[in-house]
Amino acid sequence: MDPLADLRFSPSTEVENWKGLSYVRIRGVRTGWDGASKVKHTPAIGIDPGRNFGIAMVWKDGLEVWWGQMEKADHTTYGVWAYFMAQRLSEMTNLLSVAVEGAAYHSQFGQVGLAEVRFGFYLAFFLAGRFAVQIVAPASVRSKVFGSQKVHAGAVWPTLNDNGADALAIALFAAGYRYGGEDG
Repeated sequence: MDPLADLRFSPSTEVENWKGLSYVRIRGVRTGWDGASKVKHTPAIGIDPGRNFGIAMVWKDGLEVWWGQMEKADHTTYGVWAYFMAQRLSEMTNLLSVAVEGAAYHSQFGQVGLAEVRFGFYLAFFLAGRFAVQIVAPASVRSKVFGSQKVHAGAVWPTLNDNGADALAIALFAAGYRYGGEDG
């Protein structure tokens, strides 16, 4: 069994006005992790974009996972809010590697609005100029982190919100974690 399945998270806590942003409701968890030998690039961040989103950070000694929901608004507003969230994060952290989940090509609905949110998160880190930022397909993340495209993060960490679990897998991907220790 992969050691990622053994991660245990504390009960989530709700944070009001997270990072000074009033238009999101967010919950988060932290846990210790001896990840220094398992990743190439830390710290790293992973983002599962959308109105319901997840943000995870991988440090050498721990993991932080946040998930939340933006207030209901016009779909173009979500992309702007995503930009402001990522901009705020980029100002408050020295994270080196950032990955934003790309499109799930088999999904039929909501892909245009999701693209705007994805780009909002991506653009803020890109413009900050000090991050290695990439957009990565969900199947690629699952293949590299879990060893199979068919394994979903929510099944590996059933106590986490699905968006938070996806963000954690993406953050581990950004940090260079590979299933079985393989390079790639």
